[in-house]
Amino acid sequence: IDMEKSMKKPIVKAVFFNANRLQVENRVNATALSKTQERINQFAALFRPYADLFERVYEYPYNSFIDFLSQRITGIEKDLEGRKSKIPFNEDGVVPISSPEVFKIIRTAYIFNLNDIKRDFSRDIMKLLNRFIFNPEEYDYMQLAYHYLDRKPILQLPNEHIFILPTALLEGISTKIHYELLDSEQQISEEYKKRYGDQFLNQITTEAEKSTYKECGRNIELLEKGQNLGDVDLVFKNDKDEYMLIEAKNHRVPIPVYFGDKDATVSHLERLKGEWESKVEKRKKHLANNHDAYGIGNNYQYIIVSRLPEIISFFSENL
Repeated sequence: IDMEKSMKKPIVKAVFFNANRLQVENRVNATALSKTQERINQFAALFRPYADLFERVYEYPYNSFIDFLSQRITGIEKDLEGRKSKIPFNEDGVVPISSPEVFKIIRTAYIFNLNDIKRDFSRDIMKLLNRFIFNPEEYDYMQLAYHYLDRKPILQLPNEHIFILPTALLEGISTKIHYELLDSEQQISEEYKKRYGDQFLNQITTEAEKSTYKECGRNIELLEKGQNLGDVDLVFKNDKDEYMLIEAKNHRVPIPVYFGDKDATVSHLERLKGEWESKVEKRKKHLANNHDAYGIGNNYQYIIVSRLPEIISFFSENL
């Protein structure tokens, strides 16, 4: 593949870099923390505001699932530490991970008896774990972009045993649970989106108020001749009477786009360039002529903050 030649095509270059940015976003929190328990704690905090919704979807207590992650994954680390003396290191002090001898020594640290798990965490945990168990019949090698192993990182073994790879589980679990909550029954999905959106606005406020800006408005509905043009999600004002208007783009990215599918990304771009950008321009034009009606001075910036990288940012002045 001539990557240099491909990168000369604007759309190909944009799709490539957007997919890379999305994957970096997915990995950054996992790599920022060096200790496994810190990563588990981060995950626990991330979904705690939605614990009740998690329990309705997975039919298992949220705190018990966190206990499962903590005990089993940190248990793997402790087990491996105890086997370190048996591992034949290379002369340069590196573990030859492709060595069959090394694999024989460490493999059982990742294997768990399901009967033990049911005993320690109740049989109900299987309703949840089954969602993370790799199913060969669902796997399609032509769809590598969908990162099936990220979403199903537990391997089923014979005789009621499973194989857990901690890194894969911790890196893929947040994305999987996020999309499954979004795709659950309407009542749960709508409540999750509402809370998720509120959390996003709170995060933006926290960052903005690190400077001299203070929040002075939220969810300001824009109306023109009775027509709803949408909301300004946040309004900030600083000590110089300068305003900052925030449109928070907290929408999910379709799964094929999230995992870098070119055709899906191009289609997503066309939708954004059409309907979405048209609505943004209407809001900006309306505010230019009517900002006083909303108590906003003429010295303001209109900024769109997107939770996830968006392909349109390569082609638009709005994002």
